[in-house]
Amino acid sequence: MIIYPWFLQFPKFLVLTVKQLKVLFENPATSEIVWLVLDIVLINIAFVLAYWVRYDLQLFRAVDPAFAVTYEVYLPFVALFTLLLIVVYRQQGVYQLRRQISWFDEFYAIISGTATCAVMGLAPSGC
Repeated sequence: MIIYPWFLQFPKFLVLTVKQLKVLFENPATSEIVWLVLDIVLINIAFVLAYWVRYDLQLFRAVDPAFAVTYEVYLPFVALFTLLLIVVYRQQGVYQLRRQISWFDEFYAIISGTATCAVMGLAPSGC
């Protein structure tokens, strides 16, 4: 038996077999829910990573102490942006399972949805 380090050990309830994954993605309704939940998780991970790079690592430029805020300040924006992204992605048809869709069409729908949501998110600030 192979023993993995603690950071590579997943809880047993999170480990799915290939057969279980196949069942999840065969049904269009469950497949859409899985992709939706996965998108929500990944969007929030992206925000956490962006905050970490900007405020904790300060890779590109040092943050003025007057603008150094905790992540909790951004939570309402993260929630709103996540909701907007999911709504716009559904409107763009990202979650529809289609067999004959090209990679470019899928990529265009995601980029278009993200750009639309970014413009909607920036509009109230007057930028």
